[in-house]
Amino acid sequence: MANKPIEMAEFLKDAPKNWGRWGADDEIGSLNFLTSAEVLRGVRAVKQGKVFMLGVPVGRPEGDPLHPIRSQPIRTQTMDEGFYISGRAKPFPGGLKYSDDVIVMFPQGTSTMRSATRGTAKSSTTATTQRPPSAACKSARSSRSRSTA
Repeated sequence: MANKPIEMAEFLKDAPKNWGRWGADDEIGSLNFLTSAEVLRGVRAVKQGKVFMLGVPVGRPEGDPLHPIRSQPIRTQTMDEGFYISGRAKPFPGGLKYSDDVIVMFPQGTSTMRSATRGTAKSSTTATTQRPPSAACKSARSSRSRSTA
C-alpha cells in the first residue's frame, strides 16, 4: 500500500516562520541578528589573518554541479581587453580599463548566497558569482577582493 503524499502546507505547518518578524518594511530578515556587538564578538574570535577569494567559480568548462533538470550557467564576456586592443573601447581617464560579463543561471544552482532565510516563498535570493579576473583588471580587483579577517 502506497503512502499518501503530504501536502506542502501540511508539511511546513510547524516550520519556523520569520517573515514579518522584524516588521512589514524589513528587507534583511535574519541579518537583523547581526548587531554591532555580534560583529565585535566575531572580530575577537580572529586568531590569525588570512587572505582568500570570496568568489565561487561559475561556468567552468567541465560543468558545474547542478541538479540534473537544470541547465549549466551561460557566461558571456561583454567587455575585456580585446575591446581596447581592437579600438571598440577607450580606457577611462588615467588609463583605467575594466572587464565585464553576464551570467544566466538558476540562482539555486552552483553558487547561491541566500539572504538571511525568512522561511517563505517571499524570501529573496542573490546569486554571488566570480570568475578569475582578466589580466587587464587583475591588479585593480586584487585589493578590493581580499579579506584579512
